[in-house]
Amino acid sequence: MCGLFSHQMNIIKKKEDFQKIYKEGKSYSDSNILLLVVKGSGRVAFAAGKKLGSAPVRNRAKRLMRECYRVNSDDASNEVDFIMIARNGIIGKKLADVLKSFEQLRKKAGI
Repeated sequence: MCGLFSHQMNIIKKKEDFQKIYKEGKSYSDSNILLLVVKGSGRVAFAAGKKLGSAPVRNRAKRLMRECYRVNSDDASNEVDFIMIARNGIIGKKLADVLKSFEQLRKKAGI
């Protein structure tokens, strides 16, 4: 693997894990992102529902959120699992806008 992706993301993959976070997680949101947080082992997931738009729009939203996580992963807490869900406001936003959003939500959530 090339040096660009040296940091390995610990991705949530199991349906039960998603359901646990949806059920027990505390939510924080703004116009761009909904952040669901629950105590865990430092895993993350990114989601964009079909209401957001076509596949390219959803994929861009997930890429933006993944990059926000990657940029901030050094100081991310390893005691929480969270799901980042794209909201309508993220459409057409630049990375800087989404980064600002993510940092404010993390501050709110205390992670």
